[in-house]
Amino acid sequence: MNTDLLFAALRARYRVFLLVVAATVLAATVVSLVMPKTYVATASILVDGRDEQSMANRSAPLERERIGYLQTQVDILTGMQVARQVVADLRLGDDAELREKFESDTGAAGGTGDMGSFEEWLGQALRKEVKVDTTQSSVIRLSFPARQPKFAAAVANGFAKAYVDAMLKLRTEPTRVASVWFDEQAVGLRADLERARQRLAEYQRQKGIVVSDERFDVENARFVELANQVARAGNRHADALAGNLAQAEARLREMAVEFGPRHPQYLQQQALVDELRTNLMDRAQNDGAASYGRQRRAGLVAAMEAQRERVLQLKIARGELAVLEHDVALAQQTYDQAMQRLMANRIDSRASQTNVSIIDPAVPPGKPSRPRILLNIGLSLALGIMLALTVVYLMETADRRVRRAVDLEGDPEVPMLAVLNRWEPLERGLPGPRLARHLLR
Repeated sequence: MNTDLLFAALRARYRVFLLVVAATVLAATVVSLVMPKTYVATASILVDGRDEQSMANRSAPLERERIGYLQTQVDILTGMQVARQVVADLRLGDDAELREKFESDTGAAGGTGDMGSFEEWLGQALRKEVKVDTTQSSVIRLSFPARQPKFAAAVANGFAKAYVDAMLKLRTEPTRVASVWFDEQAVGLRADLERARQRLAEYQRQKGIVVSDERFDVENARFVELANQVARAGNRHADALAGNLAQAEARLREMAVEFGPRHPQYLQQQALVDELRTNLMDRAQNDGAASYGRQRRAGLVAAMEAQRERVLQLKIARGELAVLEHDVALAQQTYDQAMQRLMANRIDSRASQTNVSIIDPAVPPGKPSRPRILLNIGLSLALGIMLALTVVYLMETADRRVRRAVDLEGDPEVPMLAVLNRWEPLERGLPGPRLARHLLR
């Protein structure tokens, strides 16, 4: 059916067309008026990535992290824990009408049914109705529909409040547990620190070491002096060995301060000092016989050997002392870090606020959100026109009429007998039907 034929059919069947359109619009209007009104209350919640009450240093989140964080907040907001809290806060379990609906839907004669307890059923029902929308900002919009505007606002605000309480609990509960754990660990770490200090003090008393570095320098200087006395009468090679030993000893003291007694370079320098000291002693013993008497040489060599043994024992004691001092420093560092974490968790566990806040609480809406009568009428008008066109097309197809001469051109089996023109009255003809009836009498 082409456009011209369609318009011709519409002109011929315009009453059917108008009847279908009017019936569709009337039906949509009646249904819109009969439908129960639904009110939607909306609350706005701000989710801030910063936490002013936390002692943890957190950098600004990236865009992907922010989106993931907001999605996590949406999951918490629509979770069952928040829904249970809303049911408890609003005392929905005391509603007799809701309990009857629960028993009819689940077939539960008591307090539980196929879908769990009455409170669980209410929580699931609230979760299905609540709507949460996020935008490019950090604001979450929470909406809840209901037949009564006050109930819609109460449930929306109940979800917002329960969400804030849940976030506070999720923040303080883990830190409270961690605080108790760190408190228990701090007691043991404090005991370890005290034991390390006692071992260090006891070792210092046993060895008579008060200022280890100063005493070692004094004893080492005395050994070098004795070695110089033995080697003073020797040749230039012995003097060179004594000078090299003095330089190596000075470098060893510098490396002890710079690297510590366990550093590989320090150990290498210590081996060099021991080698120079041994060479100097051997040289002094060989060259001393030519310059000193046997008695003086024996006394100097004995004194040098005794001093060498004293320096060696002091060196061993310094190594053990360094280990004990390192244990004390390590225990002190571990204890200090544990105390910092303990204090941070204690402060976080006592927080009274979270990084989420209600910026726009829900208010009872003055106008219903559904049904939208004007929108429904507009849609029904469009639907009615389409339906009327379909009805006219089906009627025209089922009961084909010849309305124009062109309609017969496509059917060669039907001959055209005549074409009746449309009667047009004369310009000065009968003025109207009333005069025509009068003349026909």
